[in-house]
Formats: sequence, C-alpha cells, structure tokens
Amino acid sequence: ALETSPASPNLGCFVQGVDLATASADTMAEIRSLLFEHGVLFLRKQHLDPQQQIDFAEAIGDIVINRFFTPLPGFPKIAQLLTEPDQDWIIGEPWHTDHNYDAAPALGSILYAVEVPPTGGDTCFAATQAAYDALDEALKAKLAGLQARHESAHVFAPSEQTRLALA
Repeated sequence: ALETSPASPNLGCFVQGVDLATASADTMAEIRSLLFEHGVLFLRKQHLDPQQQIDFAEAIGDIVINRFFTPLPGFPKIAQLLTEPDQDWIIGEPWHTDHNYDAAPALGSILYAVEVPPTGGDTCFAATQAAYDALDEALKAKLAGLQARHESAHVFAPSEQTRLALA
C-alpha cells in the first residue's frame, strides 16, 4: 500500500511503499490521482532503467518530447538535462516553468536524477494556485481577463549574452 505524507501545506506529497519498476496499473492510477491532488510527487530511491522510466511516464500521461535537450541514446522519449563541469550557467535559472511556453503544455515533468552535486542544484516548486488564492479581491479583479505570452528563446539561447538580451 502507498504511504503518503504532505511536503507542505499547499504543494507536494512524499510517496513511499512503491517500486515504480514493478507497480501495478492500479497503483499507477493511484499515483496519477495523487499527482492531480498534490501537484508534485516525490518518489525517492527509485531504480529505473530508461524503458522503466518511459513506462512510468506513459502510465501517468502522454509523453511530450522536449525539443531543446539531447535525447538519451536509444530512448528518444527521454530528454537528458546535462550540466557539464565547464558550463558557467544552468538552464532555467534563476527560475522556470517546464513547457509553459508550448501552445499545449505538457501535463508535467518527471525528473529522474542520476548524478547530483554534493551541494546546490536544488529543484524548488511553487504553488501558483495558492499564491493566486491568497491575493486580495481587488488585485484578482485587476488580473481578470489579462493574458500573457511566454516564450522559450531567452531560456535556451546558446550564450548568456543572448539569454540576457532576450529576457
């Protein structure tokens, strides 16, 4: 049986008691339901090979191929996010939202960390619905009907100079 505990009052849930490599369809459906309820799930200490990662993702929803990252050799549905030792910038900093620049954004993203630095490299999440709900009614009224367009060129540009110029 799945064991869950909230990660914060507004967002996230730690999920234990599951091996994603062998989880049943019913368990995957329960995980999908938890994702919709909590927005972010943390499933630690999973050991998945690339095909198992794809199987897990497809049990949650359709995979949207990320056109900006090099795919894992032999597995075009998996995007590798690599930061090389000599790289002086990190993609997406100081903040980003995955795929919100797409006309039809992906349901979500799955981050499967293979190698992480001993410090730094943190991934944080924001509860934007909770932030909106906390606004006073006057500000909500000002925001009603506004639209925004988000593009990705400033995030994925090949140099820091170009990224800053486009930001």
